[in-house]
Formats: sequence, structure tokens, C-alpha cells
Amino acid sequence: MRRAETPPHPDWQSHQAVLGLVDSDGPMLNDAYSLSAGEIDQLEAAAAHVEELTLEAVAALLTAGVPAEFGLEEPVIAMAAESWSRQDKNLIGRLDFALTADGVPRLLDIDVVAPRGLLQAGVLQAEWRDWHRPDDRQFNQIHETLVQAWRHFGLYGHRVHFLEAAPSEQMVLTYLRETALQAGVEAVAIAADQLAWNGRRLLDQWRRPITRLCVQRPWQDLRVANLLRPSGVRVIEPAWKALLASPAFLPWLRRRHGEEALLSPAPVGGPILGMWMIASRPSGLGIHDPATGQVIPHFVPG
Repeated sequence: MRRAETPPHPDWQSHQAVLGLVDSDGPMLNDAYSLSAGEIDQLEAAAAHVEELTLEAVAALLTAGVPAEFGLEEPVIAMAAESWSRQDKNLIGRLDFALTADGVPRLLDIDVVAPRGLLQAGVLQAEWRDWHRPDDRQFNQIHETLVQAWRHFGLYGHRVHFLEAAPSEQMVLTYLRETALQAGVEAVAIAADQLAWNGRRLLDQWRRPITRLCVQRPWQDLRVANLLRPSGVRVIEPAWKALLASPAFLPWLRRRHGEEALLSPAPVGGPILGMWMIASRPSGLGIHDPATGQVIPHFVPG
């Protein structure tokens, strides 16, 4: 893995402005990383293994009981257990790795709900490759895998309502809705003040029942959790992700697998290799500069 300089694209600033992205969140187009196919394979295998460990951990926690250190209220744990028992599907997350001096990946963090950097790692990074490295490859099937995931999400007969979020998360939700539309899903945007409750069902602005709701971190607000449970609404992301979102989860996972090299303390200060997981499948790499927060493009020569 090495740095490689690339001249900036002359239309990049205006292109970012059209997409509504601020400069600090975009790729540094005069800089990139070159990775070998073997390095990509190693990262992909590491991400798949960590994902397997995390899903096994959710099952173990819900069977044995969620420790108090997770800071989750009982209604949230109940939602998580119901969601897990229904086998509610998950959509998107990111596993952040750092490399040791000898190039071995170590897990830094788990980001499980609409992480920032999705458009930069997916759409913009793909455009960067088309502009600058059209003859090279890139580990980036984020957009295509998202569209496919929606098609296999078990949504036949259901529309999905996308609840507006804070500005820092709204762009990701808008993009996810676009990928759902491309997959043929009836995807409806809705504002919080357009939600209605008839005493039994949650309704949208046209008084239609809401059955699938894409909403950010519903478990963090007990009022929302207590409303969703009796309404029969299933949320995307699923409520069992509340366990993974807890700051206590990764330390607990490391204690559980003390012998697992991938989970041992990671070096800090170098680039952060974000492996994007779509429906628990490694689907793309976004390399972050920890000093600037920017996504640095990558390519695989040949």
C-alpha cells in the first residue's frame, strides 16, 4: 500500500457543489493510495471475519442477557430481541481498520448506522477512478450492492418510508432512498411532523399505514421506541443493531475474543481503512485521513 499523486480534476469543486457535498468531506484528488489485489483480499477477508464475530455476539448477548454497561433500556433490548428473532435484515455499516507496520489489519471501530462518507467512498470514488484511472480496478461495489440488497430485502407488498434526519445524516438517507428507487422499491420521503398515530397504526401524510420505516437510531429515543413497538412497524436499520451501536460493544467483543488478532489494539495515526458492509457483505473500501477526515481514493493497478 503506497501513496500516489494524481492531478486534481478541474471540475471537481463544481461537481461537489452540485451534489451538496462540502469540500472537507470529499476525496483529495491530488493524492491516492495504490493497493495490490492481495492487500484487498486480506482486507476483505478480515472484514468478513469481523462481521461473523459481531453477528455471533448479538446472538450470544440476547441469549445470555445484555450487560448493564451497554446502557440500553429494557424497551430497547426488547425491541432488539424481537428484531433478531424475526431475522430482520441489516443494510449498511462500516468496519474501520488500521494496518500494523507489517501490513496486518487491526480493527479500530465499528460504525453501524448510516455512517458518513458513504457517497464519497461509493459514488465519488467511482467517478474519480473513471476520471483518473480508467484502466485500473478499485474495490468498490457499494452502489451496485446497495441496489441489489434492496431487491432482496423482503419488501414485496411494502413501501418504505424514509424519515427525515439531522442535516449531517440527511444526505445519506437521501442517497439510500435513491438506491431503493433504483431497485424498484416504493420509497417515500416523510417529515417527522407528517407522521400520524390513529391509536393503533402509524400513518403517513396520506393516511396510509407505515409498515417499513428507514429511520436513524430509533432506539436512542424511548418515546420513538415505545411508539414503534405496538405499531407493527419494522425499522431499517433493525433494532438489534442497538447492541452494536453501544460504545460498550467493541470492548466487550475484545474481551470475549482475547486471542483474536484482528481485534487486538490497533495502531493510531495512520490512514483508516473503512470496509463498507452492505447486508453484511464487504462491498467497498474508503480510506480516511484521520487528520482531515477526507476520503482518499484508492486503485488497484491493472
